[in-house]
Amino acid sequence: MVDLKINDVLAHPLIARATANNTRGLYCVQIGALKTEILIMLMPSVKMPGWFDFKISHAIKTPLQTRAYRPRGTSSETRAYALRRAINSIVSHYQAAIDKGLRPGEDWLIWQK
Repeated sequence: MVDLKINDVLAHPLIARATANNTRGLYCVQIGALKTEILIMLMPSVKMPGWFDFKISHAIKTPLQTRAYRPRGTSSETRAYALRRAINSIVSHYQAAIDKGLRPGEDWLIWQK
């Protein structure tokens, strides 16, 4: 496994703005042209000792999707990989919609309770 760093993950070209509190495992990002802040929380996994779980504040539903995407597997071997999986769960759908010529809308992000 490549030694991925948190700063490398936050340097993703589609992250317009990011703030981090590494001590608490809290990350706030804005994707592309969207102004909605997405909160990602990383915490040690209870089910898989030594791994990290993530929770993400929003799901994504672009006009290309029939329903909002919420990641099922939310564990990774390191904090950086967990953060990357959380960000990619939004960014991949965002990018697919942009590639089809769709204009981003704040309604693409759905608050998860």
